[in-house]
Amino acid sequence: MEKLFTLLALQRQGQEAATLETFAHIITNETLKLVSYKQAIFWQADGRNISLHTVSGNAAIDPKSPYALQVKSFIERHAFKTGDAIQGASPVLLYSRRDLADDKKIEINSAAALMIFSTAEDGIVGGLWLERETDFEKPEQQLLKELGLSYAYALITLQLRRGNPFRRLGGINHNLPLYGLAAMLACLFIPVRLSIIAPAEIVALNPVIISVPFDGMLTAITVQPGDAVKPEQAIAEMDKIILKARLDTVNQELSVAKTGLSRLHRESLSSPEKKIELKKLEAEIAAQTIERDYASQMMERSIIRSPVEGLAIFADKHSLQGKPARMGEKIMMVADPAQSELLIRVPADAMVPIHQQQPVKFFLNTAPLKSHRAQIRSIGYQASPDPDGLLSYKIHATLDETGSNNRIGWKGTAKLYGDRTILGYALLRRPLANLRAITGI
Repeated sequence: MEKLFTLLALQRQGQEAATLETFAHIITNETLKLVSYKQAIFWQADGRNISLHTVSGNAAIDPKSPYALQVKSFIERHAFKTGDAIQGASPVLLYSRRDLADDKKIEINSAAALMIFSTAEDGIVGGLWLERETDFEKPEQQLLKELGLSYAYALITLQLRRGNPFRRLGGINHNLPLYGLAAMLACLFIPVRLSIIAPAEIVALNPVIISVPFDGMLTAITVQPGDAVKPEQAIAEMDKIILKARLDTVNQELSVAKTGLSRLHRESLSSPEKKIELKKLEAEIAAQTIERDYASQMMERSIIRSPVEGLAIFADKHSLQGKPARMGEKIMMVADPAQSELLIRVPADAMVPIHQQQPVKFFLNTAPLKSHRAQIRSIGYQASPDPDGLLSYKIHATLDETGSNNRIGWKGTAKLYGDRTILGYALLRRPLANLRAITGI
């Protein structure tokens, strides 16, 4: 019954959305109340061409990034593969982790659900791409199908409104008084401060990176994500079968060599020519001793221990253990939970000159109504790619609150401030930059 009420509430929110931006925010974020997912992307269709519009969590997506291009290509291949047969049903296509792993054209390590917004009259108008770690179930598919049909009609209504602004404004736009136009122009000269909104995350300050000590199989992770660990506590284990076999072999060879050395010592007392063999065997024993000590050290290093006290920070132990790993590959981080900072990723095309002395406002996704203050500590000199392929500037800031219960890994949105300007420039800065990039003027 609770799922039914949630479905009805989401259908109503989608139908009551006044703008496309509000509609996109609702379906990418509020749909989580009905079906759990890690990320949602709202896309629109123009014929058989699609464009990625909005991503959940107030994050930004670069349409030219490898991730965006792969998702777009996957949707174009699968949303239209059945032709007109699905256009009136608003279907939901489910893909397991294995399905996506077998698709050579996409590199996504998760399960996915492709919601297609379509009607018999208008065809495919858009949809929703959902990702999560576990496979979607059949009951969830039916819920998403019912929700998708409602979303489809809401999206078509919004598109009709956007296509006829005179009808949306009640037909009075063409009779707008001159003083109204003057007031609008005057508002463009209101002094404001440039600001940008960017995704942010609470990260560990000065974490210790735990990596693989040598090439081999990582057999076990002995701690859970977020566990408190102590110095010298075992946190992971490497495969020791080959190492143990090598150590046993070296010990056996060394034992045989020492027995032979004792025999040669006795024989050299009566046969001086045996001293040459004695020196050679002593050199072999020295080399085997070094090899034994090295094998013993590798056995000790096969048990990976934490060098410091702190929290074990990693995503999932099952994605690490039981798989081959190369030397230096990152396993996890160990960090003091009381020492954290704010990492802000500003997309390269949204960057403005930022005043480092101006405080930053930070809003957690877990508590979006409460703002936190942070002070910028450093601003990246160059933009670098994120794991999702977006090119961004990394800004590190210190949170003003001391002793707060903010957890490492929590995400949110940060607002940063730049120079003072007028409202018209603040509104038109991005469109002008895009126009210059397109026209080259």
